[in-house]
Amino acid sequence: MAPLQGPALGRTQLLRVLALPNDASETAIRSASRRLAGWLEQRRAALGPEAASESTALARELDDLARSTAWWTEGAAKPAATPAPFAWGRTALGLAFLAGLTTLAVLVLWTAGFRLTRLEGRPEPVRYATKALVFLDGDLGEASLRVLDADRARVFDSRPAAGARVELEPGRYVLEVRREDCPEPWSLSVFLEPDSVQRYAPEICAGEGRLVVRSNTENDRLRIDEQDVGHTGDRAHRLSVGSHTVRVDKAGYRPFEGRVRIVPDEVVELQAELTPLGEGGAPVGRPMPVTKVAPSLPPMAAAAEAFSKEELRGALAPVIESPKLEPADLGLPKRGEFLAREGLPEMPDGGSTAWHDRVAGELRGRFDRDGSGEIDTLAESEAISCPVWREIERDFDRGGLGLSMAHYFGFDGSEWHPGALAVARAHRSAVYAKMQECGLDP
Repeated sequence: MAPLQGPALGRTQLLRVLALPNDASETAIRSASRRLAGWLEQRRAALGPEAASESTALARELDDLARSTAWWTEGAAKPAATPAPFAWGRTALGLAFLAGLTTLAVLVLWTAGFRLTRLEGRPEPVRYATKALVFLDGDLGEASLRVLDADRARVFDSRPAAGARVELEPGRYVLEVRREDCPEPWSLSVFLEPDSVQRYAPEICAGEGRLVVRSNTENDRLRIDEQDVGHTGDRAHRLSVGSHTVRVDKAGYRPFEGRVRIVPDEVVELQAELTPLGEGGAPVGRPMPVTKVAPSLPPMAAAAEAFSKEELRGALAPVIESPKLEPADLGLPKRGEFLAREGLPEMPDGGSTAWHDRVAGELRGRFDRDGSGEIDTLAESEAISCPVWREIERDFDRGGLGLSMAHYFGFDGSEWHPGALAVARAHRSAVYAKMQECGLDP
């Protein structure tokens, strides 16, 4: 039997290519080699005619893999056949022919790219790693999944979390699952091995908190998520984590409505201020119904004399000099001096792009002390007073978007709008803390 051809890879190099430990058995080596060879064959079959050089390289890799596997699982255990003794009595012509043939073979191998190398001590070999699979299980509803790098600086994948199946290169990642009504996202740092399959069951909106709602009236009715739960007071209501709607009603008062966000194992206290209705049951600030009645006038004299210009000017003088009447108060929040100073155009709808650009420009112009173009220091954000923040929030609410300003722009930790209200992303938590101190909606 002819001896096996020598291996292209040393045993240590072969084990590295197959991602096996140094003490792997021959059975494990053969099994891993078959899987890798099958993967290389698939790659080679998928190449078109224009990739002839890459197909040739893959063929060489397959040949190296086959010879090395055969050597270290079979050839090393079998003694090589003893070559026949060389006939030293050959003629000089035979020796010259053999030398020429050897030289020609070396030249052919060199042209094909083969080089003489040491079996051990090579640089790091090529790793034929395959991708890993990640599955998400559980009732995730409308939650979304983001796959980030270990530093959370780059997003590799973003998709709905329910039933997600993600194929990733081996390495370290951060999985993040969040939902709009959950106060905290679920995140996990993972390391994915080649060919591995990982399943995770994220838990979001988990746990309970308590809500206490008080009001400035008695015998009112409290509704949480449209469920009547009795009167307001000191009673703590146990609620699941997330956002909930609150409504307080009482006859003769305008209803109070709002949204609260419950955090696990915390007590949230809410003060509902109810405003009395005006006369006749109409809310304050709304126009009262008016019945038009024709005036009863005395009959005109038969001969009426015309006014002279002097008499008419004297009669109209008190009307001309009277102060200008103020517009009726319709109960809407008024704009303060920050957003309605003299000379500025009329404010657009709250929350619109034009509104944001206008407000961001005002904040940047008055409070960006270092000229960086952003509110990015504690001294700058602390200089924005609570009356200014409350005025901005009232003007935002005029847009009727149904969301709090802090949540709409991402100050509460949700999806961040770059450059929101001229605030730097790295400084938004400090600005959000200031908003909370000023009583703005979460």
